[in-house]
This record gives sequence, C-alpha cells and structure tokens, in this order.
Amino acid sequence: MGNTRKLRLAWCGVLPITERMEQTLSAYAAEVLLPHMRREFEVELFHNSFEPYRDFATFHYLRLRDRHESDPFDICLYQIEDHPEAQYVRIASALLPGVSWFHNLYFSSHGPEPILNSAWRTTQARFGNRALPWAVRRAEHEQDAPLGRREATSCLVPIFSNERDIDEYQRLIGCSLGGDRWSEQPSYYLPLPVSKELFARSVHSQQRSSLSVLLCGGGRIEDRSHKVLAVLRELPDCHLRWVFPPDETTRVHALVEEFGLQNVSLFPELSPKKWQEHLREGDVAIHLSFSVFGQPGPYVWMSMAAGCPVLVTRFGASERIASHVVYHIPPGVEESKHVELVLHALRDKKGVHHSEMVRGYAEEIFREEKIALELIAVLQSLSSHPLYRELLTEWREFQEEAQQALLQEVVEGSIPQELSLNESQVLQESFSRISRELGWDASGGSFV
Repeated sequence: MGNTRKLRLAWCGVLPITERMEQTLSAYAAEVLLPHMRREFEVELFHNSFEPYRDFATFHYLRLRDRHESDPFDICLYQIEDHPEAQYVRIASALLPGVSWFHNLYFSSHGPEPILNSAWRTTQARFGNRALPWAVRRAEHEQDAPLGRREATSCLVPIFSNERDIDEYQRLIGCSLGGDRWSEQPSYYLPLPVSKELFARSVHSQQRSSLSVLLCGGGRIEDRSHKVLAVLRELPDCHLRWVFPPDETTRVHALVEEFGLQNVSLFPELSPKKWQEHLREGDVAIHLSFSVFGQPGPYVWMSMAAGCPVLVTRFGASERIASHVVYHIPPGVEESKHVELVLHALRDKKGVHHSEMVRGYAEEIFREEKIALELIAVLQSLSSHPLYRELLTEWREFQEEAQQALLQEVVEGSIPQELSLNESQVLQESFSRISRELGWDASGGSFV
C-alpha cells in the first residue's frame, strides 16, 4: 500500500526565537506542541519574522497566502492573544480563515494599525449575503472593545484555552464566519499544556526552615500583589520570590519600597519557561488576579504540576478550578486576611496539602500529550468536514470578488482627474507593486 498523504497544516503564531517572544503563550504552546503536530501533519510555520525555527519550514506570515495558492493547506491554525508580539496574527487570521485558538478573548487594544478601521461587520454580512453592497470607502467603522468580536467572527471555528472565554463567546458572540450554516456551531475548550519535563520531576515537598513564597504577576491593582505584600510585611521569616513581566519593573520596585520589604528577590522575566524554572525554589505559589484580561494558564497549571500549594482568586477562570486542589482567595476587604491564614498554616506546617493529588489532577487535564492528541483530533476532524471545506472554497471566491470590485473602482475613477500625469503614474505604480506583493494580477484581478 502507498503512503497516505499527511494533511497540510499552516501554524500561524509567535515562535520562541527571542526572549521577548518567549514571554507569549503562543510561543510556549508552539515549543511544546509542534513536535507532536509534525508527526501527524505536514507543518509549515508562519510568524512575523524571517528567522527560521529549528528544522521546520518557516515563513513570514505575509507568505501564507501564496504558499496556500501553490499547495493548499488542509487547515490553518492561528494562535491569538493579547500581546504586542502577537498583533499580526489578528491580521492574518482574517485573510485566510481557519481555526483560531484564542488565548485571550478580551484585548487591551483595538489591534494593529491595518485593522483599526476595518469594515469587518460589512465584510462578514456580505459573505453571508452577496446581494449586500461592499463597505463604503473612507467611512468610520467603530470597533467592539475590549471584546475580540471581530477576531472571533472572522474565523471558521474557535478554540479557547481559557474556560471562562468560551462562555463569554457563547453569551456575547455566538457564531463564527458562516456560523448560521452549521447545524450546531462548533467551539472547543483546550487548555494550554504543561510540558512532560515538569511532571518528570520529583514531587514538591517543603524542606526549608522558612517559607519561600513565589508570586506570579505584575504590580497593577488587578494583580492583587499589594494584598500579598501587606501580609508578607508581617511575616519577615517568609522569603518572597517575585517573578513579573519586564515592563512592570518600575511599578514592582515602587511597591516593594512602599511596603518596606527586605526579604525579597525580584525577577523581571516572567514567561512560561522561566516560571517552570522558579518552581524549583518555591514552597507556595500565588496567582491572584481580579481582571477580565489575562488568564491563569499555564502558570497555575505548572504550579499544580510541581505539587506546589497554589493560591488563586475566586474570580473568573480561576474560580472554576476544583476547590480541593487550590486555595481560593475571595477578593475584597478580607483578601489579605485569607492570604495570611493560608501562609501561616503552610509556614507552620499545619495546612492540609496533598502534593500527589494536586499533581494527579494537573496531569489528568493539562499534560502535553493529552492536549496534543486533542488538538490533533479537532484539526483532523474539521479538515474533512464538508461544510468547513465548502466555506473555505466560498471564501476564496469571495476574495476574488473583492479584488475585482477594488480594481473596478480604480479603473472607474479612484484616481482623481486633477492629479498630474506624474502623480497618477506614481499611484498606479504603487498599486501595481502592492498587487504583486499580494499575489494579484492588477490587470484583471485574478491570482497570478
């Protein structure tokens, strides 16, 4: 029997090439999961750089379209998150729709410059009804912020790594591109993985005479770090190891000075890889957050995998974690008191903590092999789904119509008569150059 052709997968997202890129959830997921993906798919990577990644076929994301034209991908996966390094994915995911894996559904900005004034509502409406007109040029198009409605309705199928976000999507958005055509709109919950290396370590056990407290997060009020510092000021025998994003350095130093902490070590290097290293030095991990932005994974999952006692806020996605494997801290005026009670009990070795049970819980849900198998199964199933393939074909036809309409506008008078011959020539040359870069034939609007 001949070899069965592997499905072609376009993986679009940040790759762990620089330290700043390694801070992203996308880069972390890529590093852990891509070795599994390539066993089942013919994988090509697309990111916002010309740098290669290991021995994968790696391209700048602007090459995605021409790579698809030369040898069509069976499925495209986009990792979307609220991080400056990942802004470009919010552009790419709307050009060639596929499966979007949302690490955030709420964004702290409207997005990158090319989509700030995007007529995405008109585009999506016309995709469902070709009798509708195209968007009016030079019109203002308001965005929904901070909810990523534009990104969620521009994909064919969404996946969410934050359990809270899938509920928010179903409550506030409800369907993706062509969503009313599905008998039941598919959407999936797939948490970020925990690497097998962390589970391979010996189980956490407190050996130090004093308590080593790991604090994960920045110094903003929604990170609740001020509540932790207020407690540690009264527990001088506890050592604080604070791991935070580099751009939070000024705010973190100011808080440490304000609370007069002495027994503290500061590490402006928060990333999944760095947090995994710091877990070797901690007796308890604190992951408090009271915000719609961000998510607990994979940091909380990692702390659990290490068998560490974990404190989380009883709010949002953290509230959904089983109460028998974490300490839920209610936000508000009693917050510091609850943190103090837990730290006192752990310091005096009076707190109930079953490391093996916590690790078992994390391994059952977040282990990398499990997450990889689930992602592979979803992508393989969707790639062969008749409606998924039908929507991809219709999107290509839709793009060709849009190109023809744009070119017709140019021919019929988008170049004002009062422009000089030289100005008109410059404009025409610019349009021709852009058409070539996008893979268009400017004379007829077809793909080259």
